[in-house]
Amino acid sequence: MLKSFASDNYSGIHPKILDAIVKANLAHASAYMVLMSLLRQR
Repeated sequence: MLKSFASDNYSGIHPKILDAIVKANLAHASAYMVLMSLLRQR
């Protein structure tokens, strides 16, 4: 018996959306950069 455990909520992605995600993730950034900046201002 063949069993499949694939998710039921996956599908393809529009090329423009994928391109935007790639561009948004090109540079390095600290996850807490804004918080660190605010703390330094105190």
